[in-house]
This record gives sequence, C-alpha cells and structure tokens, in this order.
Amino acid sequence: NGDKPVRLLAKYSYKSNPSKPGGFDELTITQGEKLELCRAHPSNPHWWEARNENGEIGFVPATYMMVRSY
Repeated sequence: NGDKPVRLLAKYSYKSNPSKPGGFDELTITQGEKLELCRAHPSNPHWWEARNENGEIGFVPATYMMVRSY
C-alpha cells in the first residue's frame, strides 16, 4: 500500500543454491534474521524477494518467512 515496508522474520535458516535451479538469485538466511519484503516472485508464489540488513537482495522461500508487525 506504499505506507511502510513489509518487515519479515526468518522462521528457519535457508542456504541459497548457487546453481539457481529456479532461474533467480536466492538469499541465504538465518533463523531469527530480520528482512524487508521487496516483492513476490512474478510467477512463483512460493518465493519472495527480500533485502537483508546488509542490503543484499535475493529470493527466499515464502514459507520460511513470517510477517512482523510494527
């Protein structure tokens, strides 16, 4: 809605696959890590593009994420 960025919290750790089986860059995340949602994948609803606190951007499994409230 343009008001505030959607904040995410990683429920589980995930190691990115450098061979890009889905055809996109994945992001390695650690359980408890705080991220910001960039966008949902345009054709695969199981992946979300997120930015970590270091400014790195990549796709993470949507089921591994929890939307944080403010």
